[in-house]
Amino acid sequence: MARFRLRTFGGLTLESADTKTLVPLGRGPLGLLAVLATAGARGLSREKVTALLWPERDTERSRNSLSQVLSGLRRDLAAEDLVMGTAEVRLNPNVVASDVAEFELSLEGNPERAAALYVGPFLDGFFLTDAPEFERWVEDRRSHLHVQQRSVLQHLADHATRRQDAAAAVSWWQRLAVHDPAGARGAIGLMEALAASGDRAAALEHFREYRRILQHELAAEPEAGVVAVAERLRRGESDVAALATVSRPSSVATAQESLRAPTSPIGHNSVTRETPALRANAFQTSVPLMVVLALTLAATAGILLMKPRDAGDSMAGANASA
Repeated sequence: MARFRLRTFGGLTLESADTKTLVPLGRGPLGLLAVLATAGARGLSREKVTALLWPERDTERSRNSLSQVLSGLRRDLAAEDLVMGTAEVRLNPNVVASDVAEFELSLEGNPERAAALYVGPFLDGFFLTDAPEFERWVEDRRSHLHVQQRSVLQHLADHATRRQDAAAAVSWWQRLAVHDPAGARGAIGLMEALAASGDRAAALEHFREYRRILQHELAAEPEAGVVAVAERLRRGESDVAALATVSRPSSVATAQESLRAPTSPIGHNSVTRETPALRANAFQTSVPLMVVLALTLAATAGILLMKPRDAGDSMAGANASA
């Protein structure tokens, strides 16, 4: 078992594995640990590490800075074996474990564990001054991990739906709706699940809230497939799921495709063709907006679940030391 655990979701902290107490470290050392943690067993070259953390310094000065930070970490953690490798540097997993490494290892084999590990955006609220390359890297990794979590939640929600576990399906679709408030697939899935659980009123209320968020926050309208499901619900038709299967947005990658997507330790900018129905995806990396939308949907979901059902309706579910 590792002696320390690095938590990167929802902030950035290092804690003792046995006592769970926070280890006081400066932002620079914490940033270095985060970079190495995301590289996993592959490791990173010293040149790439210094380019992220000390881009304004010449090669010799940046290498000296890296050596000094590593020496300080070895001293503060009493761990001479903190890192492994010479040209390619990687964290020793017997010394420091991390939630982000465990998340990526759990994606296919244990999606429930992966979903539980993701408790907030990657390095939420953490920054380094005078390190623009690091900030770009954080945004890239944050977006990538957000998409991975979305795929995990969709996979789990789909699985619960297929095995006709109504309560689990509603729960997973609600988590997806909170994680990705403007996503059409999550909106359709939650509406289906609520209707299947007998709460058509809650399904329609979710549609109204979903449409309000798109209109007020993103100046967009729901996709045709989402509207079609809502219309069928209003008419009391029972084959909502069959319609939704045809209407689901083809532009949204399947959960399995996204779970198998390759990762890059440094990351790169990707370009996606924008369509009017998917303009909502542009806000994924905007943490403040995500928080506002997520809290709104979470509150709405809680209210809906506490409402008594209509008996007459047969269809009526980082801290980081400075």
